[in-house]
Amino acid sequence: MDKEAIEAMTQYLDKVAEKIGTGTEHIWPWLVRQQYVEAVFSLALLIVVCCAIGVGFVLWRKITNSGVAEVLGVFLGIFAMVALVFCVINCLVEVPGIFNPEYHALMDILGKVK
Repeated sequence: MDKEAIEAMTQYLDKVAEKIGTGTEHIWPWLVRQQYVEAVFSLALLIVVCCAIGVGFVLWRKITNSGVAEVLGVFLGIFAMVALVFCVINCLVEVPGIFNPEYHALMDILGKVK
């Protein structure tokens, strides 16, 4: 990491600490903890979407057995797959924060500084 990036990151943390009335040493644990929160939220969202897809599939099967058009199932299937892809991509981005939260907090700060 170059000297400019470290200086910009330090200035960013100092500004944030000044705005909330605390020291920089208090902000870092919050940023690390936020990585855990984002990862758990992504996993929870994936679980909710998978459960909704499962329930939707069961309901769709009951509807199609009653003679309702198959077109509804196609649209719901496409919507479900788009939601599932979105959630999986979100998990692939956020879940590694559980295993190395300091690195991901640092990369988050660098992304905001640039």
